Amino acid sequence: HSLNASQLATIYQPILRAHGIEVSDELAGKAADIMKERMTLTTDMWDLTSFFFVAPTEYEEKLAKKQWKGENPAMLKELRSVLEAIDDFSKENTEAVVRAWIEAKGFSLGQVMNTLRLALVGAGKGPGMFTLLKKAPSTFWTVGLVQFFCWFAFLYMWNNTTGAIAENVWGTVDAKSAAYQSAGDWTGVLFAVQAVGSILWALVLPLFRNEKVGYSVSLLLGAAGFISTFFIHDQYLLFVSFLLIGCAWAAMLAMPFAMLTNSLTGKAMGTYLGLFNCTICLPQIVAALVGGFLFKTFGGAMVTLESGAQVQSGQAVMLLIAGISLVIAAIAVFGIQTRKAN
Repeated sequence: HSLNASQLATIYQPILRAHGIEVSDELAGKAADIMKERMTLTTDMWDLTSFFFVAPTEYEEKLAKKQWKGENPAMLKELRSVLEAIDDFSKENTEAVVRAWIEAKGFSLGQVMNTLRLALVGAGKGPGMFTLLKKAPSTFWTVGLVQFFCWFAFLYMWNNTTGAIAENVWGTVDAKSAAYQSAGDWTGVLFAVQAVGSILWALVLPLFRNEKVGYSVSLLLGAAGFISTFFIHDQYLLFVSFLLIGCAWAAMLAMPFAMLTNSLTGKAMGTYLGLFNCTICLPQIVAALVGGFLFKTFGGAMVTLESGAQVQSGQAVMLLIAGISLVIAAIAVFGIQTRKAN
């Protein structure tokens, strides 16, 4: 795998000639270099790169059933006409033309690229997931870090809001009491207020000239909202807290994927976006795993009711931790690099 394209061409050319393929060393080397991370033996070269030189004679059945249906065949036929009309076939121009066509037609990038791969390759061949992660642009990792602390925070909101306001506002930790049920009903109202705050703040975000500043300010407002819930004992004042939390939510839904897609050139974009979803689920898994430890460490406690039931007291501390997590996320925003990947 340490061989360069020229060295790979020297090894690959005899294999190509054995299959009746005559190409330049440059083309042979480029084809082998693209797929070299997946090669173990020299005999793998042809299996992994033959689609560069010959059209497929058979198609992977499972992939064909998935991709070759509905509007996809007609879509690919139209794409062929688009490609044939291109005069400047440089990577940059071709990508710009194809992207413009995809946007104009209302197709998804994954729909087009996966169907095109089936037609050109005949199978789902391509660089492996770990290779893609190794070559991922820095934006993938830096935005992912921000995502980690954001989704870490929001899991604690979803899990602890009812218990926190039941104790802080209604003065109960007994989940069977009428007061606790009222707190649960009020949580639904507060989440609706958060949604309204998110919609309103989404109208403000485009006014920021610097997207990093807008992203960071949004998260800091959300942090202020979370932290304030620890001190507020009035159910209506919590409207302010959750309006602020809505600001963070608006930025979380819009900005991470926009920053990531702006840093990708289109190569394996669908795969990168799929992998990026891990920055949503993994933080919540981690938050769940360490939640009990954080709860006990920062002042939460288990109390025994008259009925003998053991319940949590001090869940508001988890919303305080959520606020601190968003502050860290807001700081991490300024480490994001948004340059295009090579």
